Amino acid sequence: MATRREERIDIALPLDAPQQNLRIHPALPPTGPISVRWEGYVEPAETGEYTLWPIYNAGLKVWLDDKLVVDHWRQGWLFWYDQARVRLKAGHRYRLRLDWVVDQNEPHLKLLWKTPSKETATSLWSEVADGVDYYFIYGPEPDRVVGGYRRLTGAAPMMPKWAFGLWQSRERYRTQQESLDVLGRFRSSRIPIDNIVQDWFYWRAPEWGSHEFDPERFPDPAGWIRAIHDQYHARLMISVWPKFHEGTTNFEELHSRGFLYEPNLTDGIADWTKHRFTFYDAFNPEARKMFWSQMNRELFGKGVDAWWLDASEPELRHAPMLEDTRHAMNPTALGTASRVLLAYPLMNAESVYEGQRAAAPDQRVFILTRSAYLGQAALCRGHMVGRHFIHLDGAAKADSRRAELLPVRHSVLDHGQRGVRRAASLVSS
Repeated sequence: MATRREERIDIALPLDAPQQNLRIHPALPPTGPISVRWEGYVEPAETGEYTLWPIYNAGLKVWLDDKLVVDHWRQGWLFWYDQARVRLKAGHRYRLRLDWVVDQNEPHLKLLWKTPSKETATSLWSEVADGVDYYFIYGPEPDRVVGGYRRLTGAAPMMPKWAFGLWQSRERYRTQQESLDVLGRFRSSRIPIDNIVQDWFYWRAPEWGSHEFDPERFPDPAGWIRAIHDQYHARLMISVWPKFHEGTTNFEELHSRGFLYEPNLTDGIADWTKHRFTFYDAFNPEARKMFWSQMNRELFGKGVDAWWLDASEPELRHAPMLEDTRHAMNPTALGTASRVLLAYPLMNAESVYEGQRAAAPDQRVFILTRSAYLGQAALCRGHMVGRHFIHLDGAAKADSRRAELLPVRHSVLDHGQRGVRRAASLVSS
């Protein structure tokens, strides 16, 4: 055990930091799980509603005068805000305690706090909006509320029949044989199964965005997919990212047309594989066509049935904050990132939906996305929730998290038959 006095709590270590525990405190063991406790006092200068804002990963508990106000655990790569709203009295000395259990790499912990507002009114503002449209959908029954939302944003197409069956997924099958063995076990055990999912990294390490299978682990992609279809009578969903490692054929094809976001390249940003990367501009209709053509050539043409559109926020920076993303995807074909940022998953899904419908008009589309936007259900997509931080008290905290989302009128997206369904206004959720 070791102790010291600190002026602030502000720890942010990169994924590859050597002996990261020593950077938190030199008396700690260099690596491995650790526990850290901070104890102190706060004395507010004025009475009112305060907000404690920890930004963290791993396990955190916060007490104020022995009352537990934060108690959560977050994955290492998903550090984010939490909050505790407390009413404090001027001149009263409150005991503050934080316990942090670090059991992963890339430890992050910062403690911020917000003083009482001088204003009692609520106001909404935007850096870039020309106007804000509000929609109120009255039920009062929930079904009628959903029906009103469908009228505004578009009805979801019928999913393929097989999509209603049993799905099998895991954090990737490393070889084509692994997934076939799993299907074989389902069949031999007489467990009905309709779909199996191939998660990321079926490509070679420096070829993110190539959509090409690693020939050592997937020596016959077309034959593998035929076996899934014909031998095991199942369907295949595959993970596709709008991300491209520098130097891949698809990267060069998109880059030559100006279809990639440049800031990551000029800033020299590399991912955890140590390769530089960026994302394509899904707001450019020609870029969307090229993105689909690359998927069609390497994946759909081999028989892939469904799409897992991962990292569609887009994840241009590791665990990105709002400012990071606005910088990294700026400009877009429709203007600044601030103006259209949250609609990226909608436009990315459209590239796949419209592309597949044109290539195979008699085949139904199924898309799973990691992020979503108003109107995206009309593109036959499901929304992935398994990798988002979810808390039982999340609903009570939702309003403050919405504060970071920009209320923007997207008149530039009002095109096509969906009209207002193409997200005439950003209503954050």
